[in-house]
Amino acid sequence: MTLNPAFAAKLEQRKVGRRAGGAPPERPLTPDRRPRVLVVDDEPEITRSVAELVERDYEVLTAGSADEALALLESNSVAVILTDQRMPGGTGAELLSRSLDIAPETTRILFTGYSDITAVIDAVNEGQVYHYLTKPWRPEELKVVLSQGLERYQLVRENRRLLDELTQANEDLEIRVQERTLRLREQNKALREARERIEQLSRRDSLTGLTNRRWLDEVLRLEVERSKRYGAPLSLIMADLDHFKAVNDSFGHAAGDQVLKAAAEALQGAARMTDVVGRYGGEEFLVLLPNTGLEQALVLAERMRAGLRQMPVTFRPEPVTGSFGVTQWVHGDTVASLADRADEALYEAKREGRDRVVGHDKEQSDD
Repeated sequence: MTLNPAFAAKLEQRKVGRRAGGAPPERPLTPDRRPRVLVVDDEPEITRSVAELVERDYEVLTAGSADEALALLESNSVAVILTDQRMPGGTGAELLSRSLDIAPETTRILFTGYSDITAVIDAVNEGQVYHYLTKPWRPEELKVVLSQGLERYQLVRENRRLLDELTQANEDLEIRVQERTLRLREQNKALREARERIEQLSRRDSLTGLTNRRWLDEVLRLEVERSKRYGAPLSLIMADLDHFKAVNDSFGHAAGDQVLKAAAEALQGAARMTDVVGRYGGEEFLVLLPNTGLEQALVLAERMRAGLRQMPVTFRPEPVTGSFGVTQWVHGDTVASLADRADEALYEAKREGRDRVVGHDKEQSDD
């Protein structure tokens, strides 16, 4: 069947669109909402007789050629197309096949003579034709077939509408699920961050920002266990600010808090990345030194002591000083024995005049 080249190009574009899953464009219905029928025959008296027979219930469009029929399908919503099988330039079955790309929902009906029955059966089997009528057709038979074709057309359109609604509902649901998933992820992230902040706060001294006593005890326990298992060196520094009570009594607790925060910064500033500096209680500080022997720990404690003296003090001329006790872990030590030995060294530094560093090892304590 030879078609106008312009129509051929349009039909090819529609095929591409259908393969890509695109829905055919909506075409206008009749103003009075009557279903529209397209009758195609190259004999005007045939199209006229069909129109007169059904025009009470249908708006009837007529065409005398395939090109004319395709043009009408392009611009009108047609419920049923009836075409003669034999026309100049091609067959009605070929026209109906072409019409699939323009109006896939339209019901296709073919007029044919008995001599064309084999071609018609093939067309029906290929899904191009819904029904066929043999000539001469009977008026009542035509009306029944048209009614059935219209019912089929309406059913197909309703199915498409429901499918479109279902597709849209699924898309809306998918969007809502994605939005909900995103909100849950954001909420989980916020909750995780809040937990991390709470965990961090639970490990920190609220005044100085150093590790608090509870977490110091936990870290010290873990480091002692590591030293027991692997023999890794571990040292401990216990520091106490000298005459701190006099600061509170003479200058008030605000000045005392200022001294504690400055001392914490000085001790943390002198420590190494792997050291753990914490507030042990009151004006006492504890420094854990993993993988560090007593000699290195004494050097570090001296650096911390000097750092305290250099702290700026605005409320009195004398510098703030501290006393330091240092010890190292040895086999047989527990958390308690190691801390007690550091505390003994601290009090020895106090007895010897404060503002100094005293180291104790296991042998000195035994003596």
